[in-house]
Amino acid sequence: MAANRYTRVAGLSGAAHDEAAALLDALHSAAIANADAAPATARKAAAKLGRDAADALAAHDLAAYRALLDAVGALVVAQGNALYAATERAVRGRVAFHAAAEDAHVDWDAARRTADALASL
Repeated sequence: MAANRYTRVAGLSGAAHDEAAALLDALHSAAIANADAAPATARKAAAKLGRDAADALAAHDLAAYRALLDAVGALVVAQGNALYAATERAVRGRVAFHAAAEDAHVDWDAARRTADALASL
């Protein structure tokens, strides 16, 4: 965006989704592995959201995918590392936006594994 000149609207890109999703998967895996750093209330909330998302993910529901990403994002925030949380939030936003691209390769099996991992917290 340039003041008094123009606004550029970002287009959807499957490649952008896939690239960011690979990084987000690593960030989320670390967050789940270190879930003990989050308060019990945050772990319980994440577990509930993981259980709630499971069936919708099996149906390849994009809204459930985004909700799952947000659930892990809340767990990251609860762990108290501001830099980690800011990085995760930026990458998650990119993944959530570009997931709607026709050529995005959402790994539904990996999403289901993430939901199961959250549910077991």
